[in-house]
Amino acid sequence: MYSERLAVLVRSVAAVATMFGVAAGLMSASAQAYTFKVLHSVCEGTTCAGNGETTGGLLIDAAGNLYGTSVGDGAYGAGVVFEISPAADGKTWNYRVLHDFCSRPACDDGAVVWGTLIADTAGSLYGVTTVAGKGTFGTVFKLSPNADRSSWAYRVLHTFCPQGGSYCPESDGFDFGLTYAGAATGAPYDGRSPLYGTSLFGGASAGNVFVLTPSPKKTRWSFRQIYAFCAVSNCADGMDPWMGNVIADAAGNLYGVTMAGGAHGTGVVYALSPDGHGGWSERVLHSFCSWADCADGQRPIGSLLLDGAGNLVGTTQGGASTCADGTNCGVVFKLTPGSPWKETVLHRFCKQSGCADGSDPQGDLLIDAQGRLFGATSKGGSQNSGTVFMIDTHYHVLHSFCAETNCADGEYPWGGIAMNAAGSIFGVTQLGGAAGDGEVFELAKWVQPNAVR
Repeated sequence: MYSERLAVLVRSVAAVATMFGVAAGLMSASAQAYTFKVLHSVCEGTTCAGNGETTGGLLIDAAGNLYGTSVGDGAYGAGVVFEISPAADGKTWNYRVLHDFCSRPACDDGAVVWGTLIADTAGSLYGVTTVAGKGTFGTVFKLSPNADRSSWAYRVLHTFCPQGGSYCPESDGFDFGLTYAGAATGAPYDGRSPLYGTSLFGGASAGNVFVLTPSPKKTRWSFRQIYAFCAVSNCADGMDPWMGNVIADAAGNLYGVTMAGGAHGTGVVYALSPDGHGGWSERVLHSFCSWADCADGQRPIGSLLLDGAGNLVGTTQGGASTCADGTNCGVVFKLTPGSPWKETVLHRFCKQSGCADGSDPQGDLLIDAQGRLFGATSKGGSQNSGTVFMIDTHYHVLHSFCAETNCADGEYPWGGIAMNAAGSIFGVTQLGGAAGDGEVFELAKWVQPNAVR
């Protein structure tokens, strides 16, 4: 059963990459402020037992080290957790595998990670595998470094449905990482608080939100489902959370999106609030396709961003604009608190000829200290292979992928982007690079010589 589930998941990654058509070009003035560099090509110089595509976003620590995952790389074709760290020369980067999935008997350690990792105050990493484990439905894991970070110890914190069977109500399918209270501020996980996650097919198969709570001595973790979608008529509360997780505000409320369900069947933004008695109540903040021609977007994807004013910012796969392949292209939206919450569309993709501004965003947005939004699209751009973009008072394309011969600069960015203290942007592509299995890239922020800082 495990091998069949793994094959389906890995094939689904490759299938996404076949969905892309043709586009024309766009270069904004802002693109000149960044220089593009490939830091690592997946499977380059090695024999990958499976497809090595990267699908999760990158985590960056205070020292500038990058951490990520691949779904089919590694000795067993089940994916790896990797680290990419800047070398002493300040120019090159070192790559190493921290954990090779399926390295334990019967793949009890799990396999295939889709979401972005999180880190605690001690530098340990946490994530979720989608398949394998003792019950074949995946695991929650922790990777802890030794004192000099030369080796990492792997531990399974929770196995979904360890009893096995053909169906797992805890988490039967795609899981997209973990989050915690305080994550929205950029603070590391304290290692003691509850962890929250979502599953596309958990609950009654329409998706769920769950919490994992450590015991006082952290010797074991308890799982509890706090909401199962499609709990009301016609799934008006939403269904199928896709490629994203919940976020938490200072009051302990959780916010997220589903790509289906809602008043019009095209997804919702929802809030989950604790009721003070151990339960949670759900409230739909916005049902997409509420505007004419779905100009407000449809099929939201990824995690929401909570800005300093309490607004929620996110992306959708669909909207009023039509892409070159005849599909809807997506929007960047903002929801402002109120009764009701008010939606504003910040950008509608495919406004440029040939979708040169990008289309079909995949992964999370980020916001810098100046309030500028950054993100990536998986389609559109000069070669219809995706873009990295910025939104300030205008929309700017910072890089269009597949601009180099044989897509050496990568194609189809996926899983969100990260930014270091210097303002450089890091991300992954699903395909392209030297071996065609994706890459880790940097858009280094260019500083004008003799500029006053």
